Amino acid sequence: MLDLVRVVRIGFAVRGYLLWLLVRRLHLWPATISPGRKACQVLQGLGTTFIKLGQSLSLRRDLLPDEYVSAFQTLQDQVAPFSAAAAADREITTPFDMAVLNDIDRFHLVKDIVDRVPGLDSRAAYLTQVIRDKWIDHQRYIRQYGEDMPEIRDWKWGARETGKKGPARQ
Repeated sequence: MLDLVRVVRIGFAVRGYLLWLLVRRLHLWPATISPGRKACQVLQGLGTTFIKLGQSLSLRRDLLPDEYVSAFQTLQDQVAPFSAAAAADREITTPFDMAVLNDIDRFHLVKDIVDRVPGLDSRAAYLTQVIRDKWIDHQRYIRQYGEDMPEIRDWKWGARETGKKGPARQ
């Protein structure tokens, strides 16, 4: 089962990076980071095995553009230290947490909108705090139980706010 979770996690990370790259190339979102640096972040998010892969790729100018090689070179000596227990803990996650790790979840989406819409940041301070609190709750829950929170896991399109599941009535 853990192998399947790992494969899903890797798939989400790759999909998230490719989606980010597509949005960037289509100029739908302002570029704040280079593709090489984003790829480096994705590798770091996937853990020690992928950090080692990035370190190896940093030596292969014959395979990758210079932008990626330069970014991957930072994995040689600029990776923050972490304990073995933290590395093992980070290897187990949930599908929604993969979206969180790749900044493509509802928490990051709301925060990005608030940050980017002119004049909204000061008027939406409360919303930003609610989202931040939910993100912290999410982190604690998956670390404790190893699965997504029920409100995430059981969410259905069209469900009412009353907590009932299923399609909303018109």
